[in-house]
Amino acid sequence: NAKVISSLVTPTVVSISISSSAGSGTGSGSIYRSTAGESFIVTNNHVIENSKRILVGLADGRSAAATLVGTDPATDLAVIKIELVNLTPAKVPADLDSRVGDLVFAIGNPHGLGQSVSMGIISGKERNRLGLNTFESFIQTDAAINSGNSGGALINAQGELVGINTAHF
Repeated sequence: NAKVISSLVTPTVVSISISSSAGSGTGSGSIYRSTAGESFIVTNNHVIENSKRILVGLADGRSAAATLVGTDPATDLAVIKIELVNLTPAKVPADLDSRVGDLVFAIGNPHGLGQSVSMGIISGKERNRLGLNTFESFIQTDAAINSGNSGGALINAQGELVGINTAHF
């Protein structure tokens, strides 16, 4: 049931606001580890690139300043850290055996409007030569992905993180 999956997974997805010398921007991220002292979030490098300040908003309304842990521009991935504890991390499948036709949900912060969920299927896998990154192996979906969804979660029907929303065409 889409409502059940959505309610279980939305706490694992965060909204990201950044400010930089060029202005401000928004995006999304997925909590992938939370310990007694800190929580780590994966997002796209292009969401936080050149940021001076990163603010993370949680689904429950709390927010926290984030610090950059590391980036990999070649894959357009980044990790940030917040000092909020015992958050719900995304579940990651034991093996990534997603197939074309599988049901997926794209969760993120489109246009900075707050968290939203869209549903679709995996339309293609291992998409490359798009000219977005040095290393490319994208999952194509027909779930709506808009500006601000970058860094958000692509979730399967079991509620597991199978991808990071990166671009829309």
